[in-house]
Amino acid sequence: MAPSRISNELISGSTNPLPDASSPNLTLEHPTPEEKALTWDHNAASWRGPISLEAYHRRESSLSNQAITRGGGITHWVLVERSQSPNDRSILASCETIRKRTLVAFPRAGQIEVRECISHGIGSVFCAPAMRRRGYAGRLLTELSAKLRHWQIEPSVCGRELCPFTALWSDIGKEFYAARGWRVFPSAHVSLLPRSYNPKTSAPLPTIMRLDATSIGELCRVDELLLRQELADPHPHKMLRVAVIPDVETMQWHHAREEFVANELGKAYPEIKGAIVGDAPGQRAWCIWSRTWYDPPGPDTTSNVLHILRLVIEPGLYERSYGSVINSIAALIVAAQREAAAWELNEVQLWNPSATVLEGIQRASDISAVARESPSTEFMVIDRDSDSIPSLMWYGLDGEAGSMPDAIDAAHIDWVGNEKYAWC
Repeated sequence: MAPSRISNELISGSTNPLPDASSPNLTLEHPTPEEKALTWDHNAASWRGPISLEAYHRRESSLSNQAITRGGGITHWVLVERSQSPNDRSILASCETIRKRTLVAFPRAGQIEVRECISHGIGSVFCAPAMRRRGYAGRLLTELSAKLRHWQIEPSVCGRELCPFTALWSDIGKEFYAARGWRVFPSAHVSLLPRSYNPKTSAPLPTIMRLDATSIGELCRVDELLLRQELADPHPHKMLRVAVIPDVETMQWHHAREEFVANELGKAYPEIKGAIVGDAPGQRAWCIWSRTWYDPPGPDTTSNVLHILRLVIEPGLYERSYGSVINSIAALIVAAQREAAAWELNEVQLWNPSATVLEGIQRASDISAVARESPSTEFMVIDRDSDSIPSLMWYGLDGEAGSMPDAIDAAHIDWVGNEKYAWC
């Protein structure tokens, strides 16, 4: 373990004067294993949820060794003084970044070009209490934003030649990161009550099939193809369209988190990962979900959630009928509500639903109201203003988009797939 002086500095500040946040002596570095463990010690109260500190260390180590994060997929960062030695220096601020496969669509030579790139998701930005209100988090972000523009770019590797943006999900409101260059994007979600439906009293809906981990990979491959096709269609009002690719590695990272926590809480293995309607390729709808425990499960808990990570409707379903689309969405929502009820979770959340998805949610809610012979009050649309605020910093395409300026404002960007799966 690192010398105790580091711990004391993180908790109460160094006996030496702390540096000014604008000091040229500050630098962004990678922590030693001991320093990384120390950052987990001190940010655990913010992010460990209902598991122990020791289990939190194991969870973070496990999440750092998933398909999306191993081999350099995750990077840990600390703001420190150049003049201090590793394992003997004050950690002024810390964070981590995860490399994500990304698509960018932009006009070029009269057509829409869809290009695969990388982006970096920023998470766990943290200052120990003794280090706060000194500007260290802002300095870390300034250093980080400059570093990430070229971090892990590999000009000779297809799909890794460019990093056009970074993204984060603010838990401290909309102003702090926006003032530092990360533009706020829509942050609404639908909140639904868990519900055990009685099929004898509920109106008929399409049959759903449950998805397990072995089912996810092929659906993610189909989803990626559909997403590429969607991005190839020009947006009527936006110059650029971007998306984090909802690949199986991304879903597995979320599922590794829920599986770890479920085990620590003595819960059963969360085998069911989502639901699907239809079996004819091109005419299906599905959703992938994960369970999140923010507090210990129990009768007084109100904050544990089944998150719908991603909801997909194949184009052929629209060709059958719009009613088929709405009923399929309703069936998926009902399946998620049932799963939440079975796991004694407090709500189901779906981020930034489209108007069509909202119609399907209303259909599910109306069915429940009929079954209960009571008004439909099962869901609310909530505009988050303090937590998990999607925010994006646009770097540019390094001249790849021809005459289109790299310094385009993020207001002209359409973030497709701004859903929970992209979060980190």
